[in-house]
Amino acid sequence: MLFVLVGCITKEYSFKVLNENIIFEQSETQFHVSMLKDKVQVFLGEKETNFDAVSYSGDIDLLKVGQYEISLNATNKNKVSKLPLVINVVDTVKPEFLVFENEFLIYKNELIQMISDYFFINLVDGPNGIINERISFEGSVNKELAGLYPVTLIGQDLSGNKVEHDVNVRVTDIIDEKAMYLYQRAIKAAHGETLVFKKNDPSLQIINFDTAFNVFTPNYRSHFMWLSGINGTFNPKQSGVQLFKDHDNMMYASIKPSMDADKYVGTSLSIQNEDEGYRHYIATSTYKNNEETFTRIYKFIIRELDGIWHVEEFYMPY
Repeated sequence: MLFVLVGCITKEYSFKVLNENIIFEQSETQFHVSMLKDKVQVFLGEKETNFDAVSYSGDIDLLKVGQYEISLNATNKNKVSKLPLVINVVDTVKPEFLVFENEFLIYKNELIQMISDYFFINLVDGPNGIINERISFEGSVNKELAGLYPVTLIGQDLSGNKVEHDVNVRVTDIIDEKAMYLYQRAIKAAHGETLVFKKNDPSLQIINFDTAFNVFTPNYRSHFMWLSGINGTFNPKQSGVQLFKDHDNMMYASIKPSMDADKYVGTSLSIQNEDEGYRHYIATSTYKNNEETFTRIYKFIIRELDGIWHVEEFYMPY
């Protein structure tokens, strides 16, 4: 009697690249080999299988634009299969302007520039965060002549993706008009409407902390930070501060408004006195409760620092 022993053939893994040009968009996502499933097919023997047995070697960082060389590895018993791959991480997404003002106001001959240090302008470049240093503008503004000047803000990231935003710049020769502009900007800043938060960050990190409160002088800015408890991150449970809006790309924080917030009508300013570099105003805020109207009076001071007017003292009207 003749016996024939038939050996068991060990199947090998193999790979088929569906597209030689493998590209990933820049992101904060941690790379995982399964992200290649629509770019590479895996076979065990002749049967297509999943990526469960596939690992990779080499370095790849989806947060950094560049070219990366990795190797896919799969082992079945003692048979090792490898596939070298070149992966390109690219940035093709335009940055986004977050401009928190409808019109920029400049006092005649004020030494101000069209950058985020002076206006509520932010250029956000996805995972790269704030890139305000890459803001420029097209247009001409004559700061010696009162008038309205249309300009175009231009933002361009390191990959060359460009975005534009049209805005009006108004030059005024009326200092009290500048004071009211600063007062309204101070309310916006105190509401937290100028804050930009890192997206999907549970710690609520403020990514434009350096410029969000540029309407205030450095002295009052420090006082405001102490008052509000905002220090680069945001704690909704912290006394005096609350989260009150949630947008797609940002969230707003605010000093808790008083019970009269819904009754607030507006504020008028009247000059009290002025001295070198300072203007002291009486801010009269009006409120309406049903048919009853009442007012409150606050102090408001603006100060000229290095040729630019800022808010030196401010009290929220609500």
